[in-house]
Amino acid sequence: MPTRKFEVVDNQIHVPVLILDPRDPERGSREFVAQVDTGAQGTLITTRVIEALGLEPLTSSPLIGIEGQPIMVPEFEVFIGILIPLMRAEDGDPETEMYAHDGDYYRGQVTWAQKWPYDPLDCDVLLGMDLLSGFHITMHDGDFIISN
Repeated sequence: MPTRKFEVVDNQIHVPVLILDPRDPERGSREFVAQVDTGAQGTLITTRVIEALGLEPLTSSPLIGIEGQPIMVPEFEVFIGILIPLMRAEDGDPETEMYAHDGDYYRGQVTWAQKWPYDPLDCDVLLGMDLLSGFHITMHDGDFIISN
């Protein structure tokens, strides 16, 4: 099963993601840094993502933050993929794995993402359970392990 492991640093998990506009895939895709939040129901994107991809809001919806007060924010349809390298054993040793660069792929889905009300400095995307529920996730010994 294709798997990727990320180290949990300061109780945060940052993963690289690929984002594109599924309504206009010819415009291309970009890589961004995402923070995993298994306590969030939905996915959020920053102004940097919106501007870099030239995204146009398709609707707006309420976002309820930690303060408990809903605010209306723009909502976008995007494809978000997480790089899940295909692994192979090196020299037949199952303990030693290396990334098969020719077999890497982004596993993800088209989802609705709301505009993050502020732009954090260390990431551009907040991955919520709407996207993460499509993966098998394990947290073990300071690592976040995501599998297809």
